[in-house]
Amino acid sequence: MVIQEIALDRGVEKISEPQLGSVELRGTGNAEGRPCDITVSAFGREVTLHQFAPCLPKHQGRPKSPFFVPFIVCALGNESSPFLAVAGLRSLLVVNFAQMTIGEALPFYRKANEDQGFYHLDLLPWNDGLVVLYESGVALLDRNGKAVWHQALTWNDVLLRRDEANLYFVGENPSGTHKWKISIVDGTKQSLTECGEAA
Repeated sequence: MVIQEIALDRGVEKISEPQLGSVELRGTGNAEGRPCDITVSAFGREVTLHQFAPCLPKHQGRPKSPFFVPFIVCALGNESSPFLAVAGLRSLLVVNFAQMTIGEALPFYRKANEDQGFYHLDLLPWNDGLVVLYESGVALLDRNGKAVWHQALTWNDVLLRRDEANLYFVGENPSGTHKWKISIVDGTKQSLTECGEAA
């Protein structure tokens, strides 16, 4: 699986995998830095996602007058995981090459009025699927790009490490620091104190 960060500074990007096919992503920047609409085209179908992508500055010759271009993060699978995941500000869209479909967007646990300066996103390949980790949630997509589970996190939950079976976290709550693990297979959460493990 290939993870790509893409700035749509030309307004269009074609993502191709010879064994799977191609997807076209289109978006137009703006001078204000507002979130941008993104149109995803594949299999003769188009889906427009409104206010999907954050816009980041790209200076156009004069340093004091930036133009903001759409910025997205993608995970492109292969023959064993034939999908493209496209992550935006508040959701993730999956294009399934085997089924020739553009799926419903998986909404993130994010709100429109939040400070985006705290946002972060990691796409982590796992077996034939993909772990989607962001500041307020974590999800697993299976080999077809379908969400198997999706758990909410809080802003101060931090991934300590991962292994083949689990994601290990630490966080703060009113009673102090707590550590837990989430099973990558089924999304079950277990306190590390209860199971006698150390993070």
